[in-house]
Amino acid sequence: MGNVRTWPAIGLLILLLAGCAKEMPGELRHEPSKPRISGTITYQESITLPSGSRIHISLLDAAAEGNGRPIATSEQPASGLPPFAFDLPVDEATLSATGRPLLFVQIIVAGRPWFSNAITPLAVDTKTLGTPVVVMLRNDMRPL
Repeated sequence: MGNVRTWPAIGLLILLLAGCAKEMPGELRHEPSKPRISGTITYQESITLPSGSRIHISLLDAAAEGNGRPIATSEQPASGLPPFAFDLPVDEATLSATGRPLLFVQIIVAGRPWFSNAITPLAVDTKTLGTPVVVMLRNDMRPL
């Protein structure tokens, strides 16, 4: 039947653990989700990115009055072969004030752009946010 003196200690331990479970952040609270642009980034060449490579993602206001100002930006590490996943949260109020924003992506290696979609940026349809997109980059490597 066990030692009668240990029962209060076990009961206290159970109460403490139950109290900790209630205070776990993010488990019981659900914050409203922001609109997101997500998907994958890829390129056709079979070039492996070295460690230290970075992916720069910029969503720009393409409207004439927006003057190409950034709506949202992100940077993430990348190495190896594509595809690379990305997820860019955007502010809904800012997004709804723009026409059709453009998504620019660059892969930077040792301070130089290796790949980008600068010639053909992706026009983002704000009505289909949440649908994964594929961003195809072209080779930007140029000799010095």
